[in-house]
Amino acid sequence: MAFAERVTMKREMPKLSMQGRGASVAAGGVAALLILLWSLMLAPEPVRAEPYMAVRDGYKCSQCHVNKTGGGARTDYGTVYMQTRLAAGAAGDAESGGPHNDAAQGRVSPSVSFGADVRATLLNTKFDHATGTTQFNRPVACDTCHTDPKAGLNGAGEGGGGKIADVYLRLQAVPDVASIVYSVSAVPNATTRDFYGLVEQLPLDGYLKAGTFKLPNGLQNTWDYPFQHVVQGGYQGMLGFETVYATGVEYGIEPGPFTVALSVTNPDDLTKNPNDKRYFLTASAAGRFGLIGVNYAQDPRSPTATRTLTSGFIGTSLGRITVLGQVDQVTDTDTSVSPNLKNTQQAGLAEVDFLIKRGHNLKYVVEVRDPSLSHTNDTRDRQSVIYEPFLTPYLQARLGYRKYAGPTQTTNDTNNGDQWFLEGHFAF
Repeated sequence: MAFAERVTMKREMPKLSMQGRGASVAAGGVAALLILLWSLMLAPEPVRAEPYMAVRDGYKCSQCHVNKTGGGARTDYGTVYMQTRLAAGAAGDAESGGPHNDAAQGRVSPSVSFGADVRATLLNTKFDHATGTTQFNRPVACDTCHTDPKAGLNGAGEGGGGKIADVYLRLQAVPDVASIVYSVSAVPNATTRDFYGLVEQLPLDGYLKAGTFKLPNGLQNTWDYPFQHVVQGGYQGMLGFETVYATGVEYGIEPGPFTVALSVTNPDDLTKNPNDKRYFLTASAAGRFGLIGVNYAQDPRSPTATRTLTSGFIGTSLGRITVLGQVDQVTDTDTSVSPNLKNTQQAGLAEVDFLIKRGHNLKYVVEVRDPSLSHTNDTRDRQSVIYEPFLTPYLQARLGYRKYAGPTQTTNDTNNGDQWFLEGHFAF
């Protein structure tokens, strides 16, 4: 199949051939089993969508992800795009043939597809007034939450995060119309992430989704080891900058370059709020100009407390340079306190990606968080420089350095320090 036919700028993909499967699919099935076993044995960090890739090519999230607002299982287009457009090696070139059989595209049959993301990281951390550590995968500080299935519950009442491999399965009962999507975080505890039904091709290119799914985050966590999560103590401390999975329904439309979606889901603290619901509205426009969008959410934290999220994000690409930015504002109010308790925090992200040449990306990221606008001198920030060679259609390496800065602490100063990391990301 020619490169122009396999990687088209149109939203719909050509149907993947199911001819001549025979022994090649049998071999592919064995390979798929090995991939699944590998993902279950390793303990890497969670998948991070890379919006700079979409902005660089003028795509919506739904171009490459089954979840219309981004992240998780990839579409047929997303799989072929990754295998033919990203890799630096000859295996990613159309002229070399690339993967042609259905198993290489994650296809078991016309109705069943699968995929996996596995990250293994060697991380060196040295915070001020603390002994340096060198370890594989997540920092020791993460173990408290991510080895305890009861810790960090999300709106579905399940473990909400973790530096974990993801495995995806998609059953298309009616191809391109009705699907069931399931994804699991494999280790250290097998935890369901996505489990939802999706109906597409409604009016205005609309869709309806019901089940447990990831809420939109704008730029979708372009950094690894989320800044506020590791340093500031959990995703509930900064809703909108950490992946949140919730149970409920979502309806969206995607006419032309626009995407508008509204989800109604269980709140984070469902025990205290059995009758309340969290509302999350996202709207964006994407095209050759780049990406621009807004998020708005209301989340009841208790019968008297509410969290409100407002955020805006933008991205544009100028030749080899792609620029991204996002600002989030989170306001917590509690009417049980007199006068009413109110705290507003802000966080921002700025990122510049430079395409050195095909398959080689250089990233510079600045992340800033102010945990309370009413207090002074409490702002934290982290700067990262990351080199990302996509070596083959299935393997990306990453080498990075991070610098933390913030208010000085006299012992174990997690606001100030340095990190180096070397990572391998296997994607299928």
